[in-house]
Amino acid sequence: MQTPYNKKMHTVDKYGWTILEGDTGYSLPESVRTSMVAQGPVEKYVQEKKVAVEIGVYYGFTTRWLSGIFDVVHTFDLKNAVLECFEINMKNFKCNNVISHGHGLGSENAVVDYPYSEDTSTYMNLGNMERFTPKKQQIKKLDDCNIGSIDFIMIDTEGYGANVVKGATKTILDNKPVIVCKTDGAPALLNNLGYSFIQQVSKNDALYLHKDQV
Repeated sequence: MQTPYNKKMHTVDKYGWTILEGDTGYSLPESVRTSMVAQGPVEKYVQEKKVAVEIGVYYGFTTRWLSGIFDVVHTFDLKNAVLECFEINMKNFKCNNVISHGHGLGSENAVVDYPYSEDTSTYMNLGNMERFTPKKQQIKKLDDCNIGSIDFIMIDTEGYGANVVKGATKTILDNKPVIVCKTDGAPALLNNLGYSFIQQVSKNDALYLHKDQV
């Protein structure tokens, strides 16, 4: 789940990506490279490429690629200016099979306080939480989103991955999708659901397969 920013936007040169003005952490080549961690796992391990779920989408670099591989891509992220940019990008790049759900995912269906800052150059970490103020955001359990069969799940939620998995337990057990997630607490829960670590796909992302697929 991305940190909300202000609503200033601009389009990046010839590539046409809409991003936030003042996003000092943005670099197109680096962002595209790090956002493509799904490619190897999908190409090698996902047999049926019908439905993908991406949780935490940033500007949509990975989503654009997924939309060309899967029949349908469901995305989840908090309502903020980054999500607005994402939805503009999906429209501009004609990713018509992407369904954007304007809420986060977690272990319950609730309205929660999420840290918010108007400063586009400020990124949330444990050392600067006093610079953020709470903002109400809706979260839901993936189990209650009625998506049906899922072939691939990617979780990039700024340390919230364990809660996402808790709210997706039935979905994961029913579908046994290929999963790529941050190594931030979710892996232990995935192990309990019969998943095994396969490999690192980036510095902070890992690939997990259910024991029935290994």
